[in-house]
Amino acid sequence: MNSVLETTESSYEIFIVDNNSQDGSYEKLKSYFSHFSNEASNGKINFINNPTNQGFAAANNIAIKKI
Repeated sequence: MNSVLETTESSYEIFIVDNNSQDGSYEKLKSYFSHFSNEASNGKINFINNPTNQGFAAANNIAIKKI
């Protein structure tokens, strides 16, 4: 994802969907990508935190609905 964020291409969005993981990965990803300023990412990193594990396909569908 770093290479996408560092590119000069501007037509992208990244969706990170967490299915209620309990290992802290959602928080780690949010923290990691916080060093990319809003200007650099241009608001193109979207975090979705599901309150329950809805399964792989449902999580993908949730992200697709945000497009």
